[in-house]
Amino acid sequence: LVAAREPITSAAEDRVFAVLENLVRSTLRTSFYVTAPSGAPHEVAFKIDSRRVHGLPAPSPWVEIFVHSCELVGVHLRGGPVARGGLRWSDRPQDVRSEVLALWRTQMVKNALIVPAGAKGGFALRRAPADPSAARAEADRLYARFVSALLRLTDTVNAGVVSAPPRVVRHDGEDPYLVVAADKGTAHLSDVANRIAAEHGFWLGDAFASGGSNGYDHKHEAITARGAWLCAQRHFLELGRDPARECFTVVGIGDMSGDVFGNGLLLMPSAKLVAAFDHRHVFVDPEPEPERAYAERKRLFALPRSSWADYARETLSPGGGVFERGAKRIALSVEARRALGCASETVSGEELVRAVLCAPVDLLWNGGIGTYVKSADESHADVGDRANDAVRVDGREVRARIVAEGGNVGFTQLARIELALAGGRIDSDAIHNAGGVSLSDHEVNFKILLAPLAGSETLPPAERSAVLRSCAEAADAAVLADCANQSRCLSLDALRAQADPERFMQAAEYLVANAELDAALERLPAREPARARGWTRPELAVLLGYSKRLCKRALASASVPAHPLLAERFRAYFPKSLRERFAHELETHQLRDAITATCVANYAIDRAGVTLLPEQSRALGAAVPEVLFAWLAADQLLGAEAARAALDASGAGEQARLRTLVGVEDAVAHAAALGLGLEGNGLFEPADARKRAAALEDLRARLGATGPESLSALARSLPVVFVAERSAASVARALETWNELGSRSRIHWLLERLAQVELGDGWSRVGAAALALDMNRVLCDLCERELAAGGARRVVRARSELDLALRSVEEVAAQIDAGSRSFAPLLVLSQRIRRLC
Repeated sequence: LVAAREPITSAAEDRVFAVLENLVRSTLRTSFYVTAPSGAPHEVAFKIDSRRVHGLPAPSPWVEIFVHSCELVGVHLRGGPVARGGLRWSDRPQDVRSEVLALWRTQMVKNALIVPAGAKGGFALRRAPADPSAARAEADRLYARFVSALLRLTDTVNAGVVSAPPRVVRHDGEDPYLVVAADKGTAHLSDVANRIAAEHGFWLGDAFASGGSNGYDHKHEAITARGAWLCAQRHFLELGRDPARECFTVVGIGDMSGDVFGNGLLLMPSAKLVAAFDHRHVFVDPEPEPERAYAERKRLFALPRSSWADYARETLSPGGGVFERGAKRIALSVEARRALGCASETVSGEELVRAVLCAPVDLLWNGGIGTYVKSADESHADVGDRANDAVRVDGREVRARIVAEGGNVGFTQLARIELALAGGRIDSDAIHNAGGVSLSDHEVNFKILLAPLAGSETLPPAERSAVLRSCAEAADAAVLADCANQSRCLSLDALRAQADPERFMQAAEYLVANAELDAALERLPAREPARARGWTRPELAVLLGYSKRLCKRALASASVPAHPLLAERFRAYFPKSLRERFAHELETHQLRDAITATCVANYAIDRAGVTLLPEQSRALGAAVPEVLFAWLAADQLLGAEAARAALDASGAGEQARLRTLVGVEDAVAHAAALGLGLEGNGLFEPADARKRAAALEDLRARLGATGPESLSALARSLPVVFVAERSAASVARALETWNELGSRSRIHWLLERLAQVELGDGWSRVGAAALALDMNRVLCDLCERELAAGGARRVVRARSELDLALRSVEEVAAQIDAGSRSFAPLLVLSQRIRRLC
């Protein structure tokens, strides 16, 4: 190609060859040389290093596979070596990659909750039959060919050894992890994918495609809807509403035959579904009677391939009806206009859809497919979903108090931000519908655990299936707990951001530098707008996903130590029945480190929030794994989980409970910083940890620290335990010395004032944290010298010298204005204290 370009005189022609050359150099594998069965169509697949291709729209996947044949076009984008996500049937053959790229971005954030990074694939028919049934049959046939094309390019594992597929040209390393999932148009094809994997001898067996006859049926488990409903319930709770006890109004995107929409509306017996639409119909029921409407929704859910046209008209309230979405003219009843807040007596089907999206209701439940809400600053072309251009509205026009996004990309990110700034409560689709990918991940990891025994006398196929089914309830519970924790984390971070938005700007900058976060692409605010209007939950959701991704990547690149605290996190991922029966297989699980890293990331970040890593990494100069391990040790030492449980059972209002919980989490983070800064490491041997826990209980009793609110005082006094250990003194004696010398040296006063200073930028914050740690270290040293001297030093030392030094400190302290919240005077005072000590 280089030689061929030499004689070209046309710049335009040369650019074409430059693109070809760039693509060739970026291609890692191809199945071009694989011999197709006689007479069979031959798909050609290319695995491409996306980041080396010039001009690709951002963001760039880790790698992607492009599949071409005369019958289909397909792509599969992956965020890392261990990545998973659905394969969908797309109806956009001209820009299937654009569609899949948008979904992959969401998947990357969503998969922050689970072991693999995000992946997403899609294929489109080049010549789709006009008849819908024939098109579905053709899509099913070509889905099998698309999956085969992906597998022909992928390594497998035999007896623990990675082997390459035959006749595939490779210019990359080993790459045997390929896991797929059901998606739009392919939900019924998991068994087909697993059969193809078996034919290819692929090592994952039926763990290749989650779901199917030997997996967890997401519609039956209702897992995606349950996760989204948990997030919506949190919004109701923080508004002082109880959706289990009181009626609330809903509009929706989808119909009762759909997994997310149908299951979701069955989770809401008290819901008054005022209106909903899918791609065929618009349903309106202005004043539904909840029990009667719920029974009819339940009937439709059980009716195969039902639509809103099947809704029993006699159960509709006055003024209700079911209308064609494509209708030219629809007469709206007075009741319908009142319920939808619509003034027009006559509307088209498209106008009715827009009215549904903008109805003044408690909840907008999105369980459908398509992007229906953009921001006022975006054009329809920016959205990239031409099929819904005619019905799309702006975020500021949506009047629902709460939005639940069970469906993907129903809102653009800018639309979410616009709605949130207008007072609506919304998170993101990556947060709300993470339950489905999480359950699939549990299924795959359970199957990998059982793989060494599957089909043997120890675990015959029927018994293996029974074992997997018996774990479904435990897997559901674990998934939903993670969904609830992520949602609560956003609430905690929203409170933190309200108090100090600058902390989150620093967190964003840290993630840009360390986690490949593209602030512009993810629509994060600039510093001044963030200071002026604060941070919205959709923006915090982005930071949450990237924080977890950074944790997982950092732990994956470091060797996860064999420590009981980490082993406990790993084992807790699996149901008790698997832990007890398959203990040996558990210890040799192929993804042990990855699962451990994921569990640590979820547990720590869901509680500490997205500011933990940026603040402690900068203040302490510590690596991400060190910060996480120190936080885990502090969490266990303080008994923070018991404090959280006590708070949950307290019966306090949700807003008060969240404020107290922020204090608990700040105490754990403070204890982690003290432990790492004063001790130099995060994890301790079990015997040392037990000894330290006993000393801390002694300290807790002496401080009178009971209840969740007291954890801050206990964390601040944690150095007393370190002093007692190093001096071989009792906790009582160490505490007495700590209080006396901390008061006389004015270190305690200085630490209190440091907590109140106004910090204008990130470096001031780092400096204040470093100074606080330094003062704690000085006081520790002073106490240890005093305890070692047994009090004799005070007798021998010249009183005049001591009095002079104390007077110097007192003079500077007195000069610091009582109302001052500046950092610089405290820095000066710290130097006087150092000389005194």
